[in-house]
Amino acid sequence: MQSYVTDILALYFNQHRVHMNRLDQQCLWQIDVWAVHRSQEFRDWMKKMHPWITLEYVPAGCMCVFQLDDVGMQRPIKHAIRQSAHADVVDDTLAQL
Repeated sequence: MQSYVTDILALYFNQHRVHMNRLDQQCLWQIDVWAVHRSQEFRDWMKKMHPWITLEYVPAGCMCVFQLDDVGMQRPIKHAIRQSAHADVVDDTLAQL
């Protein structure tokens, strides 16, 4: 998780802060309420390394309310991935029978 924040998220936020000439701008990161996100270790690390990124936790099952693309544009892609993964598991199981 730390490598994602440092190598991708913080760079993305910083590019936009520079582009908008708002280097003092706070950024909001809306993330799922997963154990790794809520751990004290992760939150302490975020405060120490990226104090300008504010964490906002989205309750389970509510991400679609906050990220409409998750329901609309990305749904067909996610569905295809799930079907493919399921088909792979079924094929592996049948091969072992």
